[in-house]
Amino acid sequence: MQPSTTALRYFVTAAEYLNFTVASQHLHVTQAAISKQIKLLEIYLGVELFVRERQRIRLTAAGEIYFKNAKRILKEIDKLTLTVRNFESTFDEIHIGVLPTFSARFLVPLMPDLYQRHPEIRLKLTTELGKIDFTQMPYDIVISFNEVAQDEVMCYNIMDEHLIAVASPQLVEEEKLTLNQIEKAPLLTFLIRPNLWHDWFASVNRSAPPPQSGLVFENFQILIHAAIAGLGIALIPEFLIREELKRGQLKQIHSRPLHSKPYYFMAIPQEKMQDEKIIKFKEWLLSQAAN
Repeated sequence: MQPSTTALRYFVTAAEYLNFTVASQHLHVTQAAISKQIKLLEIYLGVELFVRERQRIRLTAAGEIYFKNAKRILKEIDKLTLTVRNFESTFDEIHIGVLPTFSARFLVPLMPDLYQRHPEIRLKLTTELGKIDFTQMPYDIVISFNEVAQDEVMCYNIMDEHLIAVASPQLVEEEKLTLNQIEKAPLLTFLIRPNLWHDWFASVNRSAPPPQSGLVFENFQILIHAAIAGLGIALIPEFLIREELKRGQLKQIHSRPLHSKPYYFMAIPQEKMQDEKIIKFKEWLLSQAAN
């Protein structure tokens, strides 16, 4: 029996994160399910795909080859599926790879305005966290702050990133904390960008303290909920938490912001720049971001 697409997706996700636990959280399945599918895949192939070293895993040479090609095949399957599903669609669909929290907290709330202005357009949003490479992605547009891995891509700056230190009022009763107090507090870590606290402390001429909480979160959405729950202090882009700040669920605990080097941008292959629906969406999003 040929490997299932489920097994391939589990393997590719585990290979991307090199962590079965994080892969299971990303796919919303158990770690045991990930391990079982990968083991069945290894039995079918007759080779080991991962080297398991205590709490760590890494790809074998065979795993590296299989990962590169399995990822490409899954992208082609997704692209083909999308093409067939939309074969008789009356809408002009735009497939966008987008950061999950940016999508949930910025783009999705604005979509009613887009559909009112351009009722012929529909968006298909897919979470995308990796490097931008349209040769391996079935997207028309990617919204990210990651590296662009190919030429002939147009990039448009949507907004800069302005991170602030926030916590739940139940955790921090004081109006503001001193640097010494922050150093002793539980600091929540963003998995994809683990050096944010290091950069913040460097901006105030301090060395970042050793982690106190040990809590690491995959995306800003989960990080925001962790901060609201009182698990610790988090560095979060201000535009993502305006409502939580207004409602008093979070408070800024130090006046020093962090202007991070990554900025949110929209990447579009040059070959798509003649597509009317792509042009309309680009102009609409840039207008919304400017406001």
